[in-house]
Amino acid sequence: MRPLRVYLLALVLGAVLPLAALTAAQTMESAARQRAAVEAGLIDTSQALATSVEHELLRSVAGLQVLAASPRLASGDIAGFRAEARDAMAQLPWFNVWLADANGQQLMNLLAAPGAPLPAVADRPYFIEALRTGRPAVSDLVLGRVSGQQNVTVVVPRLKDGKVADV
Repeated sequence: MRPLRVYLLALVLGAVLPLAALTAAQTMESAARQRAAVEAGLIDTSQALATSVEHELLRSVAGLQVLAASPRLASGDIAGFRAEARDAMAQLPWFNVWLADANGQQLMNLLAAPGAPLPAVADRPYFIEALRTGRPAVSDLVLGRVSGQQNVTVVVPRLKDGKVADV
């Protein structure tokens, strides 16, 4: 009787083990396909997000270049430039607009009342880069000194006689 139990057990195991192995293999293959599909979706999403961010940054640079060409700014009319900057901010998804001289001292900041003391930005890497290259620069995520909020800053230098007059 004992050998019959062994044969029956061997027969059952011989039938069940291959099915269990096949099921495990199919489950692992299915999981691998799902993981690959999720990875592809995440890559597509991150590329679309990067394109969108790049588009918004380029749009901000273009808007700031228009502001930098302001005749009011060129003539030193900071109050008039402030009004232009406020109008531009209403048109674009900007949080703030500020103006700093070539030494990095802010001359205007739309988040601060006119005449309020304003911080310097001379130590900010994006300001230093714009001053050094004479080209637009974009910051990493930084804490705004007037707003106290995290933001990405886009700066555009205004050139006068080939030198940066202000940012």
